[in-house]
Amino acid sequence: MILTRYFWRLIVLILVCGNSCKHRETSPVENKDLSISPKTARIGDTIVINGPSTSKALRLSVNQGPFIGGSNDFKILLRNEADITAILPEVHTEKVLITLHADEYPTFPNMLPPLDSIYYDIVGLIPIDPAGIGNGIDYNRVQSVNEKIYISTDGSKVFKSVDGGYNWQEIKKHEGNIPNMFFLNEDQGWISLFTDNLFNGAPGGELIYTHDSGASYTKLTVPGLDDQYITDIFFLNENEGYLLSNKGSIWRTKNNKNFDLIYAFPDRDLSNAKQFSRFFISGKDLIAYGKSGLSGDQYVMITGKNDIFTYKYYDEQIWKVQKTIGTSTFAILNRRLYLSNDFGSSWTKVSDMDLLNIHFFDTKYGIGSTRENVFGDEIIVETRDGGVTWQKLRNLGDFVFSLDMDFSEKSGIIGGHRGHMWKYVLY
Repeated sequence: MILTRYFWRLIVLILVCGNSCKHRETSPVENKDLSISPKTARIGDTIVINGPSTSKALRLSVNQGPFIGGSNDFKILLRNEADITAILPEVHTEKVLITLHADEYPTFPNMLPPLDSIYYDIVGLIPIDPAGIGNGIDYNRVQSVNEKIYISTDGSKVFKSVDGGYNWQEIKKHEGNIPNMFFLNEDQGWISLFTDNLFNGAPGGELIYTHDSGASYTKLTVPGLDDQYITDIFFLNENEGYLLSNKGSIWRTKNNKNFDLIYAFPDRDLSNAKQFSRFFISGKDLIAYGKSGLSGDQYVMITGKNDIFTYKYYDEQIWKVQKTIGTSTFAILNRRLYLSNDFGSSWTKVSDMDLLNIHFFDTKYGIGSTRENVFGDEIIVETRDGGVTWQKLRNLGDFVFSLDMDFSEKSGIIGGHRGHMWKYVLY
């Protein structure tokens, strides 16, 4: 009985001390006398912290609690009276609180208050742990509405984040699969649904619209959709938009009510359920791409200029097409980067870098993914010279692969299998 009483007293003492220490370590007052150069950094970069408390600091941490302190402590390279030079460790958010400690190793419990702290902005690629979504979620589609609002889908579910991708909530679980969606802003969005007509006898696809962040939906009539389904959606504003079907049909609306069929791909393959997957629109110019032919292995690209459409078959597999500033259009053909300055009429190989996906922010600055070999890990890379050379950012690890990526002007999200997600902050 006496031992039990002392045991519980010990537990209470540890909890009280733990809460007190946690408050001291994770909530220090930011000291304006501290400064860091450079102003922003990537994970693994070397930074220099300058200030009066650096001469006493033996350890640096990032947003750490009082009990465990080894996993994301800085590696200190140099310390003197005026500053500390250290390597930025793995972090999981784009704004961190760097804390200076007088003890070299964290203790249990930690009774020493921190010396100082300073907030710091992280750029580049950041692995994040999206809260509100289960670990088994596959992010089949990711869309950046702006730098704060993101939409993602997994099968039949739609998720939304309003804090830059760190916290998510499920908007709605729909009946049927979601091939694609497009949100113009936080409230207005269009979602493509596909139901297997083999079991329910219903048409293959439908298009629904929400104007209240997914609280309610309206079904939109798309003439001629029939057993096709929408694979890509793009709206310039709340009224004007384009739709692409799996069979290469393209519709346009100017009032979000009447959808006019402006093109139907003539060489349709009944045995190929998904001939076309994505398109890219710039003004009145359009490029759609996919696979056709009796065995579904003929790669084809549709180009439209001022409502005049043509198509062309390619020997190379088409992985991605993206138009950037001016006349530049990038494409991945047979996992190599190509550039066109005549909107896809001709292509010039840029480099022999093996690429799976790309996104260019302008004609020079871009991000992509590759693999060391056919069965190797996926690696995120970036370029600053239009894709001629690429720098490795991160090896995603064993059996970790990305599925989709989308970006605003300042940042973006890369979604992957089984709950994996990464934030990319432009710099």
